[in-house]
Amino acid sequence: MAKDIPRPWAGNILFQAVLFICGKGIRIEWYIFLQKVVKKTAQVVRIVRRTHPP
Repeated sequence: MAKDIPRPWAGNILFQAVLFICGKGIRIEWYIFLQKVVKKTAQVVRIVRRTHPP
């Protein structure tokens, strides 16, 4: 299911979510936290792809 979603679209959803959260007045710490989570996830995905080739 996840593979069917085009990358830019998924990024757009993330961006919309960040905008929505910021619009609600949640502090910048949340934004930094989200960015850290996204970077960590990307690292994990890269490692998994390297160790488990398709």
